[in-house]
Amino acid sequence: MRSRGLVVAVALVLAALAAGAVILYTNGVKEEAVSGGELTTVIVATQEIPANTPLNPLIAGGGFKELSVPLDAVVDGAVTNLDELKGRTTTSPLLANEQISVANLDTGEAPAGGSLGISKGHLALTFTLNAPQGGFGYIQRGDNVSVFATYNGTSIIPGSIEDLLSGTAQDAKRQELPDFTATIIPTVRVLAVVNPGLDEEGNRRGDTVTL
Repeated sequence: MRSRGLVVAVALVLAALAAGAVILYTNGVKEEAVSGGELTTVIVATQEIPANTPLNPLIAGGGFKELSVPLDAVVDGAVTNLDELKGRTTTSPLLANEQISVANLDTGEAPAGGSLGISKGHLALTFTLNAPQGGFGYIQRGDNVSVFATYNGTSIIPGSIEDLLSGTAQDAKRQELPDFTATIIPTVRVLAVVNPGLDEEGNRRGDTVTL
């Protein structure tokens, strides 16, 4: 009986030593990860932020926080300091706890005149384009762009506008034109833009750009 109690006592001691070793090892791994540079701090939003949102009010209201992430999981251009967000505006939506890349921010100032900066004597139009035609995330608010259009299946019918409206145009003399591209607007100011966001690997997600 005495020997059995001794065995139990030894087993308990060994179990306690093993548990202590595991705790020490785990703490050592965590400390090594931090001190060895395997973790880094990035800035994330505490809430979902729509595109074209000025960030200064959110900074003042505590809308961002620090988050430790593995170094190899940091996206390209990740924001690591709140100062990088000051005076910036989002060009695409940001999700809560999502890493923020400077590629999703804009420093261009909106033209004066209304919430979209539509100046007197001008109109605002919205275009939703496939990502390649829309600059694939590189067009920013305040940029100037040109607008082109490609036509196909176009023809010329001799006659005046009145002839066309009255149906008396000479359809028999219709001339088919080859496909062509024309400049619609030589230069126009971008008032707002919604670009594709970035995934966790820093790649663009989404296939459209709205200007």
